[in-house]
Amino acid sequence: MEKLDHLSIMLNRRTTGKKYENFVINSIYTKLSNPDLIPITQQYVKNINYSAGNKKKYYLLDLYFPQLRYGIEVDESHHLVEENRISDSIRAEDILSSIQCEQGRIAIYNKNGTIKTYDDVNDQINKQVKYINNFTA
Repeated sequence: MEKLDHLSIMLNRRTTGKKYENFVINSIYTKLSNPDLIPITQQYVKNINYSAGNKKKYYLLDLYFPQLRYGIEVDESHHLVEENRISDSIRAEDILSSIQCEQGRIAIYNKNGTIKTYDDVNDQINKQVKYINNFTA
């Protein structure tokens, strides 16, 4: 698949209907100083820890850079619920076990349930971009 086709699919079609995720992913990719990085959105990760006690067979990483083994999760409102935050922690451990992938997170909402400002989200994006660029420097 040609790079233009791949990027068009990764940066649009797979995040349709996920407006904050789409914004974050596109912002990150646009700001990266390495155009050779290949972004994958909604990366399928088979859970090697799947069992009767851990019933999640697979996970989808919001954004993944396979060359770096680095993924980013965009935390929207459902991540505010305590039960889901616990699940997020287990999920991160399962993904690390399954594909040796480190993960960053970008929170869209404040802990009180209000949406963060553009500047707050953009600051998080810039930190992730700086971290990724340090990988490739």
